[in-house]
Amino acid sequence: MLQLVFHYSAEIAGWLLAPIALSSIVTKSFASKILSRFGYKTTLIFTALSMTIAIATMSLLNQQTSLLLLICILAWYGSCMSIIFTAVNTLTISELSDQNASAGSTYLSVIQQVGISVGIAVSAVILDIYRHVIGQQGDQLQQAFNYTFLTSALFGILLLWVLSYLKKEDGAGNFHRK
Repeated sequence: MLQLVFHYSAEIAGWLLAPIALSSIVTKSFASKILSRFGYKTTLIFTALSMTIAIATMSLLNQQTSLLLLICILAWYGSCMSIIFTAVNTLTISELSDQNASAGSTYLSVIQQVGISVGIAVSAVILDIYRHVIGQQGDQLQQAFNYTFLTSALFGILLLWVLSYLKKEDGAGNFHRK
């Protein structure tokens, strides 16, 4: 979208992904404090909702969107992803023995990479469907991207449903609360 619709160069489009990475790194530094304070279930549900809203907000972007606003939305998304990955990683391997933690962490990384790849592939298919239905030129292509972001946000709603099955006390043993 950044190149095809907004007509940014490949270099600028690449640099515009930096806020996702930078906000993820910054957020990682205090994610454990958030998890300790609010618990895994509350944090994951709130963060998944926030991420879903961030993705839906991307459907409102257009060529007139200010660069600062675009950077803020991408940073917001990166922060949400950082908290979700931190929470899921610690929640998943926290119950494993020291012997199994390394293997569990490796399997989790592979599963996450496969999940990310499948997510990208599904989004590409969704975009392709919208491009064929709506069109591939100018405003039509912009609309196809917008609908793709909205459709992708629906997966966030599915995530909220899955997270609702967590117990409030899940992960409570990972932090020593004062």
